[in-house]
Amino acid sequence: AEWRGSTPADGGLFASYVTRESYKQVADSLRIFPSPRTYYSYVVELHPNKQTTLFIADTRRSEIIPSSRRVAAPASLTAEAGGTGENCHSVCSSKGKRCEAAAFDFVNTCAPLLKNYACEKGCDYNVGEDIPVYVSDGKNARHWGKCLVTDAFPTCQASHWSTSRICPCV
Repeated sequence: AEWRGSTPADGGLFASYVTRESYKQVADSLRIFPSPRTYYSYVVELHPNKQTTLFIADTRRSEIIPSSRRVAAPASLTAEAGGTGENCHSVCSSKGKRCEAAAFDFVNTCAPLLKNYACEKGCDYNVGEDIPVYVSDGKNARHWGKCLVTDAFPTCQASHWSTSRICPCV
């Protein structure tokens, strides 16, 4: 993470450009919740005192920050649809690729899910390292037919018996 400006303690307007992996470090230093809970277009606005405004922007997911600050998706990235219970290592390997955990931010949206799965009950939010997913097994009555995205940190090895994952393969 990098601060633009002098220091937040001096007052003024500041921006910190982070990835999801570095957000926790910034959050710890500011003594705020370790994952963003309220934001607009992946930019968190904080007012630690009357003289200071801090913006913490996700460089992979925010579309409102300057393009020079954005991190682009890897050129070889594809969003690959897996089968029920499959993890992303397996999904990507079957396509001759590998899962890139840092690229989940580019596929953890409703668009690739809706492109690959029926999502009969729409797209919704949930928490889990096995998300983004389509809940494909009807035995999971609570979520069956939903596509789910998350603010948690997805992993390549995670899987769930009732879901089919969208995986970031490079």
